[in-house]
Amino acid sequence: MKTFYQVLCAVSRFPNDYHCILRTTLSVTLAFVLAHSICGLQVCVVVDGDVVYGNSIPGQWQVKLDKEQGGAVSPFTEVKLGRKLENPDVLLKINDVGPRRANRIVIKGIARTATIGQGLDIDESNDIAKLAIWAAEFILEEWQRELVDEWGSNSYISSSEPEDSASPNRSTDDTNNSHDNSRLVPVKTRLTTDAICTWWGCPEKTASDMLSATAGISTHQSPGVSWTQLAFSQKIMGKISEFADLDYERQMARRLQTYHALDRRDFARLTHMLTTQLLLITFLRGNALNQEQVRVRLSFSPEYSKLGMAIKMLNSIKPLRQSDVLYSWHYWLQGEPPKTPESNYGLDVIATNGYIIYRSLLLDLNLSPDSCEMVTVEPGHICLDNQRLAEIRGPDDIPLVKGEPHYRKRLQARAKLESRDHTGRIDLSWTVAEGDSSSSLDLEMLLRCERSKLEMMASVYQIAKLSWSLQYGDRSLGCSHEEGRVGKVVEGEKIEVVSAGELRKSDSEWKTLQLLSANGNNLGQVACLLSAPPDTQGMVRREACLRCCVTECNKRGLDFLI
Repeated sequence: MKTFYQVLCAVSRFPNDYHCILRTTLSVTLAFVLAHSICGLQVCVVVDGDVVYGNSIPGQWQVKLDKEQGGAVSPFTEVKLGRKLENPDVLLKINDVGPRRANRIVIKGIARTATIGQGLDIDESNDIAKLAIWAAEFILEEWQRELVDEWGSNSYISSSEPEDSASPNRSTDDTNNSHDNSRLVPVKTRLTTDAICTWWGCPEKTASDMLSATAGISTHQSPGVSWTQLAFSQKIMGKISEFADLDYERQMARRLQTYHALDRRDFARLTHMLTTQLLLITFLRGNALNQEQVRVRLSFSPEYSKLGMAIKMLNSIKPLRQSDVLYSWHYWLQGEPPKTPESNYGLDVIATNGYIIYRSLLLDLNLSPDSCEMVTVEPGHICLDNQRLAEIRGPDDIPLVKGEPHYRKRLQARAKLESRDHTGRIDLSWTVAEGDSSSSLDLEMLLRCERSKLEMMASVYQIAKLSWSLQYGDRSLGCSHEEGRVGKVVEGEKIEVVSAGELRKSDSEWKTLQLLSANGNNLGQVACLLSAPPDTQGMVRREACLRCCVTECNKRGLDFLI
């Protein structure tokens, strides 16, 4: 109670900046009297998840009393002091360059360094690099995103052998049967010359030529090829044959003398490692700008990270999960994966060894594939009130949405299908509080719509999860029309245009496609995504016209279109 009183004093002095959260299994009567009657603060009382007094939306309370009744092994009380933020970037202290240490190497030209370390000449290095570029391009075209419960047992089995454990003739159906294909969506990130320039340390013209060379490499690869079955260049195949012709004793003697790649399995491992490096750099936001600032551990190979293990079998690629890229970059920088946060929380920012790794959504809040799939790595640390912290988390439960849509209209047959923004302006603010440990912060955002009085509370992690299963209405749908093309509702279609707000899943057998209206409004589209009922799947319109997107949504049985 003494701590609670001290926190109340701070909130009373700066009621517009700070707030207090009290979680307890004991009575909250005295705490309520202190906060509400004596200090005159706005109080919200929550009992076992149900609001019994006040408004639970941030900004509508200064003191939140969260009482948990049954199920506690022993009584506990926890007091947290939180504060409002204008922008989350105030928590990130960015340095000009990362720590310079003997066991670290800049990512610019890291692949070229790796091939030189294998004793390859310039031609052989270029050959293996082009093969890795082909593999990365192939993987990105085949890769699927899968939304998973990161706190359960659904994790990839690690192995010290980054080699295909499957039989070369093994069908990929056996592996894919474990995934719900209706929830899988394609990975949208693609290989760029900027990523190759950073990875290989070469001019843009060289990177472009290497990327163009993959077309010729593709003709030499067999369908369903594994890493060990890759068709290497003639010079590398000559090295492999030369080593294979040696007897067992001479092979062992060669291995004792060098760590260079010698047989087909060694070159397969090298290609797997180079491909993993290139993919991690491809998923790095601004990979052409921070070549010198980011330094990774030279002694740790990224192929043992979560992303590297997902592509361990080239002929049976595992889906990409929503935190694989974030965790893999932590592994490359730290040498181990981050500690898994408690259930109902997800990591948004991780600080390790002088670097911060965060989801691009944090500072670029929109529903584009880049913001969803990419991460940012910068030299620096997390800091609040001169205290360094290890991580920033976000709740993983269902986002809180309060308020009905202010606009709803059912479209009749032959009605015009036009892109509009009926959601309107959305104001964004942030709140941060101390996490379960002294080294973590809990970060949440508050979205408000003045037009409809709509209020939403969510975290970056919740938006990342909801975005991960979004499908995209882009040119991959086969649409050749102009983006602004005006279509019409077809006879028999059920379409309802709605603004952001609390929506409920339709129980009708012939469900209505909900057209969530926020065209050209990034925060409005985020609000629309948070409005979608749980366990529904939808699409966000990109370059394709609205008519083609509606047709595709009905064809795929989707619930909503943003």
